[in-house]
Parts: sequence; C-alpha cells; structure tokens
Amino acid sequence: MLSPPRDDLDLEPPQQQVRTGHRKQWSRARVHRRRRRVLVVIASVLGVFLIWLAISLGSALTNPALGSSAGARAAEWLREHGGSSIVVWAENEWYAHHQPKVGGALAPGTIRKPKVVVTTPAVVTVPHLPAPAPIVPIASPPVAGEGLWSPAGRLVGGLPAVYETMLRPSTIHTSYVVGVAWMDTKLLKATLYSGSQIPGGGPYTHTAPIGPAGAVTLDAAFNAGFLMADANGG
Repeated sequence: MLSPPRDDLDLEPPQQQVRTGHRKQWSRARVHRRRRRVLVVIASVLGVFLIWLAISLGSALTNPALGSSAGARAAEWLREHGGSSIVVWAENEWYAHHQPKVGGALAPGTIRKPKVVVTTPAVVTVPHLPAPAPIVPIASPPVAGEGLWSPAGRLVGGLPAVYETMLRPSTIHTSYVVGVAWMDTKLLKATLYSGSQIPGGGPYTHTAPIGPAGAVTLDAAFNAGFLMADANGG
C-alpha cells in the first residue's frame, strides 16, 4: 500500500518538538534568574555604599570642626578619603576664575580706631614685654587706625597680654584687610591641645574641648595644626 509523500517537518515526532520547546523555555528562565541575581547583588552593593556615603559625608557636613561652610567641610571630607588632588585641582580652577579685586576702597568702619589702653595704677611687678610698636602700613595712603594696636582679651596682672590690629597686606588689592595679633610671651604661655576628632583620643595631656578649669585663665585660642598625614613630624 502506497502512502502520499510527506515533507521533512512531518517526519519529526511530535514529542521531540514538545521537548525542544520545553528546553528553550527552561534556558530562558535560567538566564532570567541569573540576571535577577546579578542585579540583586549590584543593588545590594550600591545600597551599602550609599548608606556609608550618607553617614560619612553627612557627619562631615554637620561637623563645625571641619570648616565654617558646607563646601569647606565637604572638601576636608574628600581630602581625608583620598581626594586631595581633586580638591587642589578644584581650588586652583576656582581661584583662576575668581581673581582678587584690584584696587578699591574699604567700607567705612572696616578698620577700627585703636582702643585706649587702661592699666592698673599700681606699680606693675609682673614681668612683661613693652607694648608693640605700630606696624607701618603697606598700602598707601594709610587708613585711619591701620597698623595701630589695640588691647584684646582679659588682662594678666593688670596688663594687656594680647594686642590686635588690622591692615591691608597688598598695594594692589587694596580692598582686602588682614588681622594681626601680638602676644606677650612673658605674661602668657602656650598649651597644645590635640583635636577632639583629629587626631582624637591617644595619650595626650590636653585634648579639646577646653575644660572649665582651663577656660578660667584662657586668653586666646587658635587653630595651628596640620593633619597627621601632612605634619611631617612637627
């Protein structure tokens, strides 16, 4: 008995076609699972990094010890995390496009007239240095009070131990002023305090903040330190 001819597709058993379809679906499902796993791992790593970044950078932005502005605090945070070269580049670019003003006059009252020095009328017996001589103004013509000293802070033994003045430091950029302080090294002594956070802790005799006992005799305080990585031993 003769049968009509059939094409090649009809020669393939129906069961084999079904099995091939199941294999394709299974392979696609496995690929999708792998992709989801990779995405979950990437999302987890990114989430952990963002949480660390929020905590670390957020703490720096709210820490007044790192600077007086959010930009300064962010720059210090970046320096501490290996971005010193980026900060230096950004600062150089900013200064290159924001040059100091040439010339110009000071606003009234920028430089105050010196205060009258009042000392105790009794005979002073404590060792002290003579009051500093006025600083010759750099810019011309001088502004009233420029380079003339005024006492500042509490008296020590009835005498001013700190004097301050203001003057223009440049003959070109005459609208800028700087403050200068003079301290009597016979009436005062320096005490080094380590930073409360940098370096923080450690075997230091004095660590910030200054306690009530030290504040009683405190006449002046200023930041004069470097990060340990930049101190070079001194």
